[in-house]
Amino acid sequence: MEATTFKEIYPIHTLTIKKSESTCESIDAILAYLKTKIDAHPICTYIGEFNHYEHTKGLKEGTIDDALCDAKN
Repeated sequence: MEATTFKEIYPIHTLTIKKSESTCESIDAILAYLKTKIDAHPICTYIGEFNHYEHTKGLKEGTIDDALCDAKN
């Protein structure tokens, strides 16, 4: 896990996981798993989900690489 600080105040922790290291079969499965962890945590709050793929696809000038099939945050 990598720890960084944004604007010298906000801690950000990132973890990169390869597809071969995950039991999840899709982006939706990953997000559902993470939401169960957030819901079970005594302090965390689920804020929301943004579908980058659909947003970009809906833009008049939006282009998406053919290798991508989904992108959510």
